[in-house]
Amino acid sequence: MQKAVSITKTIFLVIFYHSLSIVSSVDTLKQGDRLSSSTYLVSANGVFTLGFYSPENTHNSYLGIWFTDDTYGPIWLWNRDKPIIENSGVLTISSTMKLIINSSGGDPIDLYANENGMNITATLLNSGNFVVKEMSINGSGDGFLWQSFDYPTDTLLPGMKLGVNHRTGRNWSITSWFSQNNPVAGAFTLEWDPSRHRLIIRRRGVLYWTSGDLKDYIDEDRPDLKLKKFENIGYGYDPYNFIYNFVNVTNDDEDYMSYFLEIDPDRTPDFRKISGWKLDDDGYIYGHDRIIIVDVRSCYGYNTELGCELWECRNYKEKFDLRSGHFLADYTYSSYDNNSGLTGSDCRGYCWNNCECVGYSEISEPGCVYWKKKSSFVQSLDGSSFVQSQDGMESGIYVLISEPANKSKFIKFQLPKETSTIVFN
Repeated sequence: MQKAVSITKTIFLVIFYHSLSIVSSVDTLKQGDRLSSSTYLVSANGVFTLGFYSPENTHNSYLGIWFTDDTYGPIWLWNRDKPIIENSGVLTISSTMKLIINSSGGDPIDLYANENGMNITATLLNSGNFVVKEMSINGSGDGFLWQSFDYPTDTLLPGMKLGVNHRTGRNWSITSWFSQNNPVAGAFTLEWDPSRHRLIIRRRGVLYWTSGDLKDYIDEDRPDLKLKKFENIGYGYDPYNFIYNFVNVTNDDEDYMSYFLEIDPDRTPDFRKISGWKLDDDGYIYGHDRIIIVDVRSCYGYNTELGCELWECRNYKEKFDLRSGHFLADYTYSSYDNNSGLTGSDCRGYCWNNCECVGYSEISEPGCVYWKKKSSFVQSLDGSSFVQSQDGMESGIYVLISEPANKSKFIKFQLPKETSTIVFN
């Protein structure tokens, strides 16, 4: 009897498996196809791949898009807030014409539901845009019913929009990951400011950086090439890296910014002919092949260089400097926040906004340690930027300093041998 039950189960599984075919086209998913953790869609030009992505050291997976021959990481994720457990996700177009992800033990995740029941397909385009189209009798499709470009995550590709659609209310922006291996929405966003027609970066809603105005730009090396350029992005004509051309569209329906690459056929190498702007979890933007485009790690309220915005409480002469050493153990002037939702930029942002805070540290466990005024910092003079903690992990302390030294908020004096002390008044 047990053997008969086993045979019945085997027959059922075989029938079920073959009722869904493996992806039938390189770049397109059709009704009845299945895309699992071991299968992929690849754009016709071979540049982009769509599949299930798993960050390092996790058992979670996400439907994502990435550059096919690159370690840049995913440029788009659909279910960043709803991870799939143990690589059990399967993307299909169901019999009811839904583009849907099913998984073991989890609720289905819809990407698109076709209300009129017409036949649909999903295609990964050469631009990196994953689109749903309605198929006509002759097999062609007109227009997009749904597209991944309307749901950006942390990366901006050429042709994607940042801005707002006044007619639908849709707002296009990108949001950093929480951390390197956790794609949940992090602290930073890159947005388009339609009122002043500029790009802005915010951290937890606080304005950090602005691109400045979009202006006409003509380089003396290529006077025939007429570009639009932001004041605080780019360094002129650079065919080896990237030549960006920015476009702003403003009308009754929408107000947005897009960028495109200008390729020099003689001087731009092949591997630099693709681009993607990734907003890092530390708040800076780098391009494909890790070319830094915007570095906002120094934009913590104390300067206005290269688009940084001033905050209240501090002034442009102050900054946090990574030091090796320790604060003396007076717990009256220290505090610990073990909130697991804090990133390194949150530690710095809190300390910067708290005028009593003179130092902070990111700890190996989630959270931050802060030190207040009247604390004394003992610095090692061995040249190291890091200190070894009791658990064996390297950590550093960010100490508030002020320049020039004769106007600083601390008194520094030399002690014998390998230490010095900073006393905060």
